[in-house]
Amino acid sequence: MTFASSSPMLARMGEMKRQIAWENEHSARYASTVAICASIIAAVRLARDDITGSSPKLTCAVADSVNLARHILGGVLGRLSSIQRAWKG
Repeated sequence: MTFASSSPMLARMGEMKRQIAWENEHSARYASTVAICASIIAAVRLARDDITGSSPKLTCAVADSVNLARHILGGVLGRLSSIQRAWKG
């Protein structure tokens, strides 16, 4: 039984589970951050428009806002990862 509790393979499996949990948590955070940013961008863009129902203009504004939010967040995350590499490096 001593082997099973100190097995490197079991240790790697635990690390993999932690890595998967970390990725899932950050993926959910990324999605919620994009949704919040896109909502703010769309609200600012559509603030003066009369929105009574679904329209092509509304659909386009929301889609553009989501793309812009992803682009901005991607740039921020790219800069953050380069800063982290510099600190480790």
